[in-house]
Amino acid sequence: MKTYILPALIAASVTLSACDTAESPSETYASRLQTAEQLPVSKNISLTAAGKRLPLQTATQTRISFAQNELNEANPPMTQADCTLTSSAFSGALRVPGKVNLPSFGRATPPMTIACTDGKKTVTQTIEVTNLTKLKAQENAAAQVLWGGGLLGAAVLAGMSSERDKSLDLYGYPPKIQVK
Repeated sequence: MKTYILPALIAASVTLSACDTAESPSETYASRLQTAEQLPVSKNISLTAAGKRLPLQTATQTRISFAQNELNEANPPMTQADCTLTSSAFSGALRVPGKVNLPSFGRATPPMTIACTDGKKTVTQTIEVTNLTKLKAQENAAAQVLWGGGLLGAAVLAGMSSERDKSLDLYGYPPKIQVK
């Protein structure tokens, strides 16, 4: 009998904590993302003429690094390189690994191309825009499973996420990019 009390208490607390606000899930996620990420665009990023015509919603901090290689790989990946970041809305340069605040134009955010050269070889990768609100909801659900809320907590968060007003979702580049 005692073994059922703890899971029931966890389920009740997760359910109640998910219902403690009058905001919709989209409003909650969007407001958290907007307040946490009101960043200026990095100084090493310049908007193009097309980028100046788009409504800038925010800037999102992105960490760019290189993917790790397997020990026996014939062509090991770069560890540091000078990279150019280009899109139809902006261009810039960055020493990778590094962090940069990239402009976000919502759903209109164009794909970005990263080209890195270390003197010996060049690596190029195109990055598509990501739904940051959905990404944050998925991270929260994963954390819920890991930190004791279990599958029921994750299910509650998934249900909240599926009912959100998707027109309020924030879009931008992923917070972590690994160039391959």
